[in-house]
Amino acid sequence: MKFFKDYTLLISIVVAIMFSAYTSYEYMQKATISNELISNIKKQTLLKQMTQTLIQERRSALNFINNPTPKNEEDFNNLHAKSKKITDEISKLFEDMPEYKADLIQNIKFLRENIQDAKQKYSTAFLYFFQRINSSMIESYLTAQNSDINLDLKIYITILNKIYSNLGLINESRSYISEALSNHQIVTQENIMRWLNDEILEQSQINLLPQNEVKAQIEKLINSKQTIDMLSEFSDLYLNIVSSKAHEISSDDIKKIDQFEYYKFSILLEFSDLVENKLIRDASIFYSQAHSKFIAFLALTGFLVYSVIVLFARLRLLNELNEDLSYIKEYMIKKDITPEAVLKELVATHRNLSDKYNRNKMFNGIKNIYLNKLIKTHKNKHKQNAQSIAFLKRSFLSADKTKAINTLDENTTLTYANFENIKNILDIESSDFVLNNEEFDPQILFKNILESKMGDVRDKKINFITFIDPKLDKYLVGDDNKIKIITSNIISSAISQCNQYANITVEIKTLPQELGSEFVNLSVSVQNDANTLTQSQIHTLLNSDANLQNYQEDTEFWIAVANMYLELMNSKIFINAANATGGIGNEFRYTIKLRTTDKPDIPKYNKNLQVCFVNDINAKYNSFFTQILKDFGIDFQTVSNLSRINDPKKYNMILMREDKEIQTNIKNLSMVKDPLTPIGILSKLKHDYLVHYAQDFSLNRPQVLIYDNNSIVLNMCATAFETYGVDIVLKNNYEAMLEMTKNIYFDIIFITVQLHGDITATMKEYDRFKALTLNAQTPVIGMLSNTSSASEKDIESLFDAHIKKPFNTENLKMLLYKFIPNFKNFVKKENDLAKNKEILLCKKSPIENKIFVSTLEEFNDKLTVASSFDEVVQHLRDKIYGLVLVDEEIEGFNIETLSNFMETAIEEHKIDAKLFVFSNKKIQKQKSKSYIKEFSPHIGKIQLANAIRQELGHGPRGAVGTHL
Repeated sequence: MKFFKDYTLLISIVVAIMFSAYTSYEYMQKATISNELISNIKKQTLLKQMTQTLIQERRSALNFINNPTPKNEEDFNNLHAKSKKITDEISKLFEDMPEYKADLIQNIKFLRENIQDAKQKYSTAFLYFFQRINSSMIESYLTAQNSDINLDLKIYITILNKIYSNLGLINESRSYISEALSNHQIVTQENIMRWLNDEILEQSQINLLPQNEVKAQIEKLINSKQTIDMLSEFSDLYLNIVSSKAHEISSDDIKKIDQFEYYKFSILLEFSDLVENKLIRDASIFYSQAHSKFIAFLALTGFLVYSVIVLFARLRLLNELNEDLSYIKEYMIKKDITPEAVLKELVATHRNLSDKYNRNKMFNGIKNIYLNKLIKTHKNKHKQNAQSIAFLKRSFLSADKTKAINTLDENTTLTYANFENIKNILDIESSDFVLNNEEFDPQILFKNILESKMGDVRDKKINFITFIDPKLDKYLVGDDNKIKIITSNIISSAISQCNQYANITVEIKTLPQELGSEFVNLSVSVQNDANTLTQSQIHTLLNSDANLQNYQEDTEFWIAVANMYLELMNSKIFINAANATGGIGNEFRYTIKLRTTDKPDIPKYNKNLQVCFVNDINAKYNSFFTQILKDFGIDFQTVSNLSRINDPKKYNMILMREDKEIQTNIKNLSMVKDPLTPIGILSKLKHDYLVHYAQDFSLNRPQVLIYDNNSIVLNMCATAFETYGVDIVLKNNYEAMLEMTKNIYFDIIFITVQLHGDITATMKEYDRFKALTLNAQTPVIGMLSNTSSASEKDIESLFDAHIKKPFNTENLKMLLYKFIPNFKNFVKKENDLAKNKEILLCKKSPIENKIFVSTLEEFNDKLTVASSFDEVVQHLRDKIYGLVLVDEEIEGFNIETLSNFMETAIEEHKIDAKLFVFSNKKIQKQKSKSYIKEFSPHIGKIQLANAIRQELGHGPRGAVGTHL
């Protein structure tokens, strides 16, 4: 009741808004109705013009037939052109009524085509045509007559409705007369009484018209000499027929009656034109008035709504001031003090608060400067630590040392991530508490968030299951720093609830939405299996006090900070307990709407990889992993564990979740570290892509077409191409195959051949194929069944080659190499190493280096020379070399260091790397390494050049021994 008492002033304005809105709606309806009426009259006027033009064209056609003079011909041609023009206008005007338009145009077309037909056929068609359009006119006016419209307009509509009803009756009478004339029926007095009605002119309710120029014009037409003479002649005929039963009704009498009916038809059309012209003028004025009033009342409604909003805000402010004044009044009465004393106390309190704020601001500034300097220093130290750890990883090969180094690496990364979180808080604290929207990559942002939580996850040994939707493939526009803090805090909240060995699932995905392609609904969900929260606990978490320093529980703190930032994005956290997670645990979830922009560049990867995924014990992890592979377009197989893989070599890559306890010698096994992210899997696919980079030519994949009328045989043929990187199209219908080859080029075509003795029919089909398609020069291979007895001579006379089904692997390979240029580039190979022609040379002295550089002059563009072993190591760190030539006598030479670099190039970069060592003694420790070759320090220049040529695939110019 207090609320209504405080805001009583607004009630009258709200009532005015409702009245104004309703009035605006009424005028909008009236404007719509009048606009539709104007549109319908325009359509009807065009149809009547068509009717009158057809009548004139018909009359002109008959004149020309009876008297074929140039003048009559010209008149007919002009009317014919006019009717065509009106037909085109009708076609455009009736676009919104496609079925009615099609029927209308068809009738007009028939009448125009038979315009010179002297028989009764044309009259019957014309009367049917007018009956159709007259019915639509009557229906249109009946609809307008029953609507909420001006009374004067309704009078005109009523008169027009009556006129068109009378026109329909006349049209019906003329139909009967036409039928009587064409069928030579006996006409009785009863027929005449039914057909004729000279009162139709009076029955059109012309008397309802107000006294104006329209009524005057109509009365002038009725009282014209032509009308009076026609009525007089009709009255005489009518009396003769009706009064005398002996009067024989002749064909001439019927024709006179038809003429009279036609005259009534014409004069009523003129009446309708006069009334409709007046109606369209008045309706246009009514529309303008209704539309103007609609705009005025709509503007008034908007102004009143704005006034209510402003007035409500002012009244609320006054109400708050009134409450404050009441509080001060009660305080003064209770303390028995004067207003001056209250004012002094208020000033003193304000000064204390201001001093405290300035002091806190100063200390926060000092803290921020110190932390920023600390972060900057730590960032540089982190880079140095990362470089040192990378060096240690290459230097120490034992398992214990490697494990210790990995621990240092993880701790360094987590420390850096924590400092990054502090930096983000400082960045936000130093700016206004508003959104700073920028473009960011969601995949990178959420990957960094998940990785920053791995320290807490490992400390509690939590099973961390994560999923980032690969469909988040566009840049988003938003405050990435605040999104990072929100998501990080929610995950921290979920972790703080968990005991050791708990499960946490993080799912980041897009939701279905109707916002358009430029927006996305981003959903972040974090679930754990900790103790289920009660409804009162959830309420406490979501409605905590804004003072963050009062929080005792970690969960309460993280949720409060996240909610504070979500409010800026018009969102909030939802917490579901028990039911949402299958009876145990809690789910923390939020959704925000963000705008999308361009797609980031995605690294290339080979979608034709043969991939095997080894299932984890967690079904949710398996579901997320396989979903990412599917979204990347990778075909893969799954196995329950590594022991189920019988032949690892048939896969390009075997993926599984990282498990440090698994020991295996499978070379193409790739462990995926937690957290699982699309970027993590993409890096694995991109890494393997280097193996197959030789297939990534500017050339298109070969296009292969196979035709056989048996679908089973087609599928069998397709399996023979699995080892080749080609695109296959299968067709089991000959005509469909012909249609496709008219527009699409293929590199090779396989066509089934069924010979039954004479090959003439087959030859005709083949000639037809060559003549009709775009592939006249494409090699066509005839496919024969394995039991076919056809001679090779007959087949070779028709096709470029032939092959029997099922395909022999070697025969198919020979055909593909023969007819497709450079086909070797499209052969899928397993464990194939790429050639790298970069050469690194280091001899023991600068003079020897110069001598060998001159010897290897043809490789100068790929040759790098080092003057010391340290320089060799630096070059190998900076770049991948396919061929490294090092003298054992240089200072600091270490074969193990060189071997590590070579193995990195071979295993990680899939490069066919080789190490040539100039040595007088056997390198016993490394003699089993296939990539190491020993050369004599005194090897000849020609021999060395030939050895390099042979290694790079150039071909030797002389013999080279195994140890020179």
